[in-house]
Amino acid sequence: MEKLLVKLYALVLVIIFAMLSFGFGFSNVEREIFMDLNHNVQSIARTENLFDSTMERYRTASNTAKYVYCDYFAGVWYDVSGNFNVAVTSASRMKDRNSGAIYHIHQFSYNHLKEVHDVMSNLMPSYSVFRVATKLRYNQLVVGLSDESYIENIISYLKRQSLWKEALIEFSVGENISRIIDTEYENSYEEFGFEPMIFPTRAIHAGGFIRTKAPIWSTINRGTISAKATCNRTGRRGVLTNEHVVPRGVGASNGADIGASVRAHFGGLADASFIPFSVEGQWQFTSSAIHGNTVIPRTYMADGRNRIVEGLPVEQFGQTTGRTRGILLSYRASFIDPDTGIRFQEQIWHSANSAPGDSGGPLFTVDSYGRHIMLGIHSHEEHASHIFNVMEVLDVTIASAGIIHKNIERIGSWDQPNFASNSNTHGVVSASGQHQNEAPWRAFNGTTNGGSGGNGDNWSVRATNGWLQLRLHSYVMVHQIEFFNGVSGASNRTRDARFTGRGGVPLGQSFTAPNRDFARVVVEINNVITNVIQLNISSSYGNYVNASMIIIHASIIDQPNFESWEQPRWSSNTLTGHGTVSASGTYRNETPWRAFNGTMTGGSAGSGDNWSVNARTGWLELRLDYPIFIISIELWGNTSGGANRTRGANFTGAGGIALGSSFELANQNQAYQHVHVGGVWTNIIRLNITSSYGNWVGASKIAIQALV
Repeated sequence: MEKLLVKLYALVLVIIFAMLSFGFGFSNVEREIFMDLNHNVQSIARTENLFDSTMERYRTASNTAKYVYCDYFAGVWYDVSGNFNVAVTSASRMKDRNSGAIYHIHQFSYNHLKEVHDVMSNLMPSYSVFRVATKLRYNQLVVGLSDESYIENIISYLKRQSLWKEALIEFSVGENISRIIDTEYENSYEEFGFEPMIFPTRAIHAGGFIRTKAPIWSTINRGTISAKATCNRTGRRGVLTNEHVVPRGVGASNGADIGASVRAHFGGLADASFIPFSVEGQWQFTSSAIHGNTVIPRTYMADGRNRIVEGLPVEQFGQTTGRTRGILLSYRASFIDPDTGIRFQEQIWHSANSAPGDSGGPLFTVDSYGRHIMLGIHSHEEHASHIFNVMEVLDVTIASAGIIHKNIERIGSWDQPNFASNSNTHGVVSASGQHQNEAPWRAFNGTTNGGSGGNGDNWSVRATNGWLQLRLHSYVMVHQIEFFNGVSGASNRTRDARFTGRGGVPLGQSFTAPNRDFARVVVEINNVITNVIQLNISSSYGNYVNASMIIIHASIIDQPNFESWEQPRWSSNTLTGHGTVSASGTYRNETPWRAFNGTMTGGSAGSGDNWSVNARTGWLELRLDYPIFIISIELWGNTSGGANRTRGANFTGAGGIALGSSFELANQNQAYQHVHVGGVWTNIIRLNITSSYGNWVGASKIAIQALV
């Protein structure tokens, strides 16, 4: 019996070896899936700054003036080791190579692959084709079809169009893809064990649970939340999922009523549905995501769809599988929905596994700082809709913690300089005051030797609050700050404090330092670009505030070559080449654009040179066609013959990111408020008005100080 088991074991090993050696019929794509575990995210981080310069090099008019890229460009991708790869069609073009990238010579140009892909996409229903995908790494198209007899018909057609070339297409015969949806036959979501909502606001996360609300249908669709989003037309907030999970007009639940879908799209560019909150105040609106019991507090957006590159490592969150990982196989795939025959185009094809109930889940890539950057919405087996296409077809903006702007190049780790006085060639240290010789620079001299009574190696000031500032002569990207409390023979130490950057932009969360010498606090920073790091102390354990040492973890960046942005003047709600202005409403002819026309001559009763709306709350939004780097914003309140003026308000940017702090205007015509923003990349500037002194809210003028 033992000998038989040994022989069987050996036979199994031989079969496995043969499968791996000869591919067992696996395509290049399927073989690539087995290499996912070797994907090196850190290597990608080291090479991602090559992307901009490389793409710009080949982004020139082609000979036919038909495509974006020149005719000898064949594509870019990341390989399984994280290396950045570039392909061209001619050896003579290798001399233009970009240092740091791996170059290849391919037979077919990107333009030719795109042209054949478009033709094949149109042929799909007629030739039993269920998937067409462009694979830049292999310089070919992958065509999946369910009937092998159509292959010769496809080749003949392409030959008649003078498009066919050997090795251009890899044909794969098999079964069509499937949707990933679970249908349950219970009539009430309460049977699934959800507790009634008892909190003032309820947490809701991308990757969280969603189902159609009984008893609208006899069956209940179960899926996954993609993201939170804001409708660009109405300003309403809500969540996203697939249309085939929550169709338009159907209600949805997450254990409590969310609302009903008002905008949905199935086919073409996206499978997506927007469900605004029926009661916004009941739900938290953040960029969080969840898999299993792990909450990702902040997620991000890339600064353009061309950041979605073949070979990126991906993570998919779903209610059934939790988190699964893979790689991005193609960012340009077309497929046929198996149930309806509807064609989808410009989809993401990836290798992350999924199961029924994962539909609608977010697809992320994770950068070297651990930030989850949204790529798309999972819809069908191994496929997802590009997030930029979803935003376009639904006219929504995804909630995010910020836009990852990769035009600013990270050169390497920053070595914090040590100070021996309040100034050196790197910058200047200052403070709200100092006690005896415990000067500000001592917190930045790299040591914590201790001491008190005027001779210690720390900074202190005799006060219960104060500030300490390092102002550098160059910008850095800040990731983390370590604070070490001061020393004292009594309890004269810092208690409550927070860090801010240029213009007062927050650097991490507020903190309470322990009441002991050299007590250490670590503050995580969301990669803020700044040249100012200021410690703001609001309270003390005794009669002094102090700091022994401050350590800043940051990256050196290619210094932004910024120019001042000249704010254009609007004369209607749309300005070609710049963007649009919208609002929650309008009173007579006091239209939204008047707040951005550069003047404020006053007036009221429907004839004033300001924007207003007959409501106690409201919003006014400027949506630019390009991002800017906002330093500060000035606001002049609306005019009124009575007290119908804006009171409490705040500014937010793309994805709801805070632009400065909330404020309250004085109760007077054209009341002025200056808001420090400190350097935030955004193309959206939104004034959110939370209260009025009367029955109207509005604004006479908004002036934005920014860089481009």
